[in-house]
Amino acid sequence: MKRVSNLAFNRTCGLRELAHGQPVALCLEPDNPFDRDAVAVCIRGRGVPIGWLFKKDNNRAPVLQKLRSGGEIAARIEQDGGKYHVVFWL
Repeated sequence: MKRVSNLAFNRTCGLRELAHGQPVALCLEPDNPFDRDAVAVCIRGRGVPIGWLFKKDNNRAPVLQKLRSGGEIAARIEQDGGKYHVVFWL
């Protein structure tokens, strides 16, 4: 099923903007000091997440379940009206 989540953009990641269609991966970030259940949005080869799924995101629970069971989630960035979204399939 196609899922769409808003991206909490990491303004300290070194990027000023993201390309529409940019491939990303959703990853667990258990060492996050603010949220031990953080779901990071990562670009391969970058050491810093480009953002996170919001805590109150309705997709977060099924994403956590899949990642904790060893699954991987590939996604892409979409932009609409200046806001970034993460699009993925579960």
